[in-house]
Amino acid sequence: MMERIKIQKILAVLLLTVLIWVWSDLALDEQDYLTQIPVELGDSSDPSLLVSFVTDSGELTDRMIVNTINLKGPGGRIVEIKKLERTDALDLNLVLTPDKQGLNKPMDYPAWPLENFVKQSPEIGNRGLSVESCAPDTASIRVIKLAQRSLAVRCVDENETVVPGSQVTPASINMYVPEDWVGEKLVANVVLSEADLSRARGETAIDRVPFVDIDGRRKTAKLAVKVHLSEEVTNLEPQVIEKPKFCLVVDPIVQRDYKIVIMREEEALRSIEFKGTDEAKRAYQNETYHVELVVERKAGPQSLSQSKTLEYRFPRAYVEKNQIKPADSPLATIDFELVPRASSSATTTPP
Repeated sequence: MMERIKIQKILAVLLLTVLIWVWSDLALDEQDYLTQIPVELGDSSDPSLLVSFVTDSGELTDRMIVNTINLKGPGGRIVEIKKLERTDALDLNLVLTPDKQGLNKPMDYPAWPLENFVKQSPEIGNRGLSVESCAPDTASIRVIKLAQRSLAVRCVDENETVVPGSQVTPASINMYVPEDWVGEKLVANVVLSEADLSRARGETAIDRVPFVDIDGRRKTAKLAVKVHLSEEVTNLEPQVIEKPKFCLVVDPIVQRDYKIVIMREEEALRSIEFKGTDEAKRAYQNETYHVELVVERKAGPQSLSQSKTLEYRFPRAYVEKNQIKPADSPLATIDFELVPRASSSATTTPP
């Protein structure tokens, strides 16, 4: 009997020791950090508002990366989350819901307090950890007013070339797009891959969700459409044009405020590759210009040094007959500078 009591006492002491050790480990706060944590935008309850992050280049996106999040918490919790990070098993996505953050009015927020949001995120707090700071600690956010419009739906391939003989049902859809979109802008796309193009011929119809591009931000429709191809697509051969001629397509306001200075033009315009029939190549060679450099006006300050990929100026008749399309690799990138005109009041950002 006495021996049994001794064993029980020993076990009780051991259990108490383990509990004290665990409690001590949990009670001792440590610090560490996480890197490359994504923040994703949830949907606004108001369909007439588009809430987006603004990148350094002025494009809109629904996702950004927090480079560093500095954490504080019990040692055991810190060790656990760092182990998940090291083994790529950390499932941590911070979701920013516009309504909860008061992002419900059309305007720009160039220095929105990202750190406050990260500190309050349940995705981290529910792990028993707190956020000390993060970098960047602010984010550029833009809220755009949208209006419901009827958009024609067109079918394009992976090079954004219209697919001839494509039949889309329904041929138009209603979507929320920027209020100032009119005319040719009122178009939504569905994209078919090479495999899709084969499947969509004959009796097979493919379901695809139309989308529009709003300053780099892809916005999808609520419903899918059916795409069917009634014609066989002509096999196109690789083609080359040596010393192509190019032109500038410049936004009127940019043209008013700046001169465009092209850098290393000859190097970028030695030749261009594309796919097409021999007839289409001859027609393309006879065009006044073969490629164009499109210079658009960016929201906010303009960067003086820029670079953009050239775009084809294919003869429309052969595009519609699917007898010409871009090569698999993109055209050359042109470097250029915006030089403010003497009388200009343009706002610029140094390179």
